Amino acid sequence: MRVRHYSIRTEEAYENWARRFLTFHRLKPVKEMGEEEVRKYLEYLAVARKISVSTQRQALNALVFFFAEVLKQPLVFRPIPARARSGVTTFMRPPSRNRSRKLPAKQA
Repeated sequence: MRVRHYSIRTEEAYENWARRFLTFHRLKPVKEMGEEEVRKYLEYLAVARKISVSTQRQALNALVFFFAEVLKQPLVFRPIPARARSGVTTFMRPPSRNRSRKLPAKQA
């Protein structure tokens, strides 16, 4: 990772995601794992842990890096069925004072 000039924080985050992934699958031999195990882990994060979209993307990127660069077995991904919800929230702005006052009646 240092050769690719990733920051130390990215390196730590990717290492932690790989460790959590392996722990989630109860240390199943990594040569037996692939896309299906990654999909199950990401679904678990989205549904059970209710992580944000950006966190789910970081976990996915970490696992893609782990499989491609560490294990030398690249993953090919189809869309993930259960995704974390987007953090977009809409809200209404309270009316300003000028808008809440009644306008004077028009005179003819």
